[in-house]
Amino acid sequence: MKEEIEYFERLSALFLSKNEKEIIKRDIEEIFRAFEFLSSLKIEKPVSLHAVEIKNVLREDKVKKNKDAVDFLKKSRLYKDRYILGPKTVLEE
Repeated sequence: MKEEIEYFERLSALFLSKNEKEIIKRDIEEIFRAFEFLSSLKIEKPVSLHAVEIKNVLREDKVKKNKDAVDFLKKSRLYKDRYILGPKTVLEE
């Protein structure tokens, strides 16, 4: 465990005192014990970590017939051959 703590100390560019390293070592060992305890529990059904039940709140998609795009294009004064003319974007040299 000592090597791992020193590795993370170098990786994070921290300079820990001997006392701080001992505190971190105890904290990590306590975390590992907690996970070992949780792993040892026999759970019969899945447990949700959400405080409320999660349900789909999105509405169903409704398919509608699109209007003909050409009708929209024709309303533009710059309509030509199924396109709308825009400003020139490529400069000629």
